[in-house]
This record gives sequence, C-alpha cells and structure tokens, in this order.
Amino acid sequence: APAAGNQLGVEVAGTALAWTDTGHENYFIQEYTMSNTTAFDLMNIYPALHADWDVDSWNANIVYYDAERHMGVAYFPGGNYAAIRLLTDTNSTNFYALNNDGADGSMSTYDGFSQAEQFTAASGGLQRISAATGDISVVIGSGPLTIPSNDSSFVAFAIIVGTDSASVAASADSAAAKYNDRRRIEMNFTAIENTLCNSSCNGSASVSSSFGVEPYSY
Repeated sequence: APAAGNQLGVEVAGTALAWTDTGHENYFIQEYTMSNTTAFDLMNIYPALHADWDVDSWNANIVYYDAERHMGVAYFPGGNYAAIRLLTDTNSTNFYALNNDGADGSMSTYDGFSQAEQFTAASGGLQRISAATGDISVVIGSGPLTIPSNDSSFVAFAIIVGTDSASVAASADSAAAKYNDRRRIEMNFTAIENTLCNSSCNGSASVSSSFGVEPYSY
C-alpha cells in the first residue's frame, strides 16, 4: 500500500526456514525482505529483533554477546540457552542487552520501552553487550541500510536453542553455513555453441545450477 501519514513505505515479507537433519535441528532461520514502495531512496533503515527471553525462568537469566558470531546469548545458570545470530550485514551489527527493570543503567521495558528507546537500541552499534542476572531481553540487528526506490533489501537471523554455550555455538555455525548455501548459486555451462555470425541469436548453451532456492529461472 502507498505510504501515508508517518508510514515509511516499506513492505516486509518474512520467511521461516527449518531443517530436521542432524546438526541443524536446534535452530531456525528467519529472513525478512524489505521492499521500498516509494519514489524515493530510503536511508538509515535499522532492521532488528527484540527478544524477551524467559529461559527456564523469567527473572534469572544472563545475557552475553558473542562477537565472533554476531550473536546474543541468554541462559539460565545451570540450565538451558537461547540465542539470536545475525546472518547478514554483520559488519554493521547493532546490539543492546537489556535488564528489563532498568538495573545497572539499562533502558527499561517496564515503563513502556518507547519508540525512541527502541530506535536507540536498534541503531547504536554494540552499546550494552551483557546483562546481569534478572529479567532480560535483547535487541539485535544491522544498519544503517539504504533501500533504493522500488527495490528491496533483506536481513536474516538464526534463532537457536541449546543446553550449553558449546551446543549453541555449534548450531550457530551450522546455521551460518546453511544460510550461505541458500544465498549462493553455482552455475555450470556446458555444450556451448557460438552464434553463426555477429548479432545472430542462434547460439546455445546448457546450464545446470546448484545451491540457492529452486525453482531457478534464466
């Protein structure tokens, strides 16, 4: 629909991907395609997720940031783990670990978590990379992105569960490898026949593709 009022003119479509094969059963990938429906380029776009984790307990979780994997991890001491890994545009990761009650200088969600606070959390780089034991949540995303007029951009996250930090890290690495395979396409050209003369359209070639997402079109 056309942009109106204070709308940005962005249409967002989400795709969830999951697998059951060994090594890939403890995560799913959430991909969002953001389409600019306006006549103008949209700049300073910061796509992000806000996850209010309650891992085994709502008020006794800890958060840390795994810089190697661009991933926020929440866990219950002696219990289970949950994490979100950013899979795209990782050179511009934004992350904020919240103590939801505002402890230790954190922004608070108990007073409403205003739009201004949400934007600050989603756009300020690696601002607060840990949250002490309590009621916690995390904001993780990327940006700034520019989406040209009538064009699109995408962002993807892996949502992961595990029983310890090692299992979460292993699943996060599997998710990144799986997503990279989804986003790359290998093409092989065989049986190439050149055109008979310049500007003719009578040449031919056989093409086979792998990886990416079927169906392929040429």
